[in-house]
Amino acid sequence: MDAPKRPPHEVRILAIHAHPDDVEFQCAGTLGLLRQAGCRITIATMTAGDCGSAELGQEEISAVRRKEAKAAADLLGADYLCLEFKDVLIAINDDSRRRVTEAVRRARPDIILTAPPVDYMSDHEMTSRLVRDAGF
Repeated sequence: MDAPKRPPHEVRILAIHAHPDDVEFQCAGTLGLLRQAGCRITIATMTAGDCGSAELGQEEISAVRRKEAKAAADLLGADYLCLEFKDVLIAINDDSRRRVTEAVRRARPDIILTAPPVDYMSDHEMTSRLVRDAGF
């Protein structure tokens, strides 16, 4: 696929990964450079990170991690959205494909950054497959 032939301020980037902080660990530097070049950035997480704490309950930690993800997106000048899947329950099915496809269509990206197809965690691999299907 050729790179978009538009000015950078018209190029839309979607970074979508399974959990809050996945995008930040894997491609925040790249997103920062793309934003500096003028691209429009959207960061999406499949889940709110509801299993991300041994001390806080699911609702509490989800609220904390959503807030952190939004703050990180704000630092990058990006929009943020959560698709509201549950941790360790991302699955390949029609409902999941529809939800991810809707998010991709809403963002209308020229470029999508996502999880690798083979990773250390099922949520990451399922995200990769769903994003691939949605991008198709």
